[in-house]
Amino acid sequence: MNFYIQVWPDKTATLMLENGTSVWTYPNIESAEADFNEWQQGQQKQSPTNETTQDALCYAML
Repeated sequence: MNFYIQVWPDKTATLMLENGTSVWTYPNIESAEADFNEWQQGQQKQSPTNETTQDALCYAML
């Protein structure tokens, strides 16, 4: 699954799913990246087969 971070002119950042659904808007890009990384680590711990997930984080800037 791909995730995107949309960075807005006011420097806030929205974490979005690949289908365009907004997950959350953060005060800055660093907060969005940190939340994504935390989520990804949690997913890897929950994987019953211990397979590494291949989630991708992409950026879009206005």
